[in-house]
Amino acid sequence: SVLFLVPSISAVFYLKSYTGKHSPGAGDNASGLAVISTLLHYYSKERSEGRPLSSTRLVFASFDGEECGTAGSLGWFSSNTHLLSPKSYVLNFDGLYREDDMVFLARDGNGLIPLSFPLASRCSRIASSMGYHIGVGKLGFLGGETDAASAAAMGIPAVTLTSMAPGTDTPAHSENDTYDKISEEAIAEAISIAIKLVSEIDEEDRKPSSGSYLDSGKRYKLSKY
Repeated sequence: SVLFLVPSISAVFYLKSYTGKHSPGAGDNASGLAVISTLLHYYSKERSEGRPLSSTRLVFASFDGEECGTAGSLGWFSSNTHLLSPKSYVLNFDGLYREDDMVFLARDGNGLIPLSFPLASRCSRIASSMGYHIGVGKLGFLGGETDAASAAAMGIPAVTLTSMAPGTDTPAHSENDTYDKISEEAIAEAISIAIKLVSEIDEEDRKPSSGSYLDSGKRYKLSKY
């Protein structure tokens, strides 16, 4: 199964309590909500038109409390592990602004919490095969935490796709976090990569191979949804 995560947009409003202002939250994290909403629509349409996934269950989730120690996602994973299969993956979308700044996080929680490096590397290779340049990175010290850390705490392979890695300048958590700061290309790339990842996982589960998914040496190209 594949679980798509985004922290809820409402989390950014905690900023108001100590600045007197609030963040519109367009990039952090209405951008993530836009991605999973589009994916939900896409897979619903595929199913209704007779093209369902053959062996993969998708779960779409959004949480409050990401800015408060990922309280929402920790609570959800603690109570809903029955929704996940033994072979599950988590792809979290958090703060998508510019495509040139996007990375798949392999370390979370101020750089102290390991996520899944194999899954991050796989997503990066998928991106490369589609003509996108998205590497593997980590959150730095005092860089915060994403909801993928909650999945990792439960032993579930997880990664976060974000534009908010160390060294990037974003309007996150500010009153300037408006929709004009979000690149349409970043959103399109996130959606396309997620679809390709799910396609690969579904194919592997449907028709197990004696080798790894890299052994064929094939390259893939997916039209943007």
